[in-house]
Amino acid sequence: MTTFLNKNQKRSAMRLTKRFTEEEDKKLITLIERYGAKKWNNIACLMETRTAKQCRERWDSHLKPGINKANQKPFTLHEEETIWRSYIKGEKWAKIALKLGNGRTSNDIKNAYNQRLRKSKHNQIRMSIYYVLNIK
Repeated sequence: MTTFLNKNQKRSAMRLTKRFTEEEDKKLITLIERYGAKKWNNIACLMETRTAKQCRERWDSHLKPGINKANQKPFTLHEEETIWRSYIKGEKWAKIALKLGNGRTSNDIKNAYNQRLRKSKHNQIRMSIYYVLNIK
């Protein structure tokens, strides 16, 4: 029988456990195999010490098949241009990640934009000129 924690108990437990443990990862994978990757509230209740958002983000950013965190290389100029053009068009990070199709997560795309593209004025000007000249 599963015991459900109230919000305060869950918050206290989450403060103690900051990073996912290997056991939590295994449990999360097992629960997703059983309930699917859409029932985050149910999965969080069964995880007992994690919120639905934490479970979803852990799955989407680290555990989902096809994500290759270990062998990721720096973003290429082509990838950065794709991110910039897509961002200007108003596309969501998840859609841009699918467009790149190389195992990068939406969080990887967002971080690349915020760390490299947004902060570089020179890059903004260069990318804007490229976008204006190549838009059809």
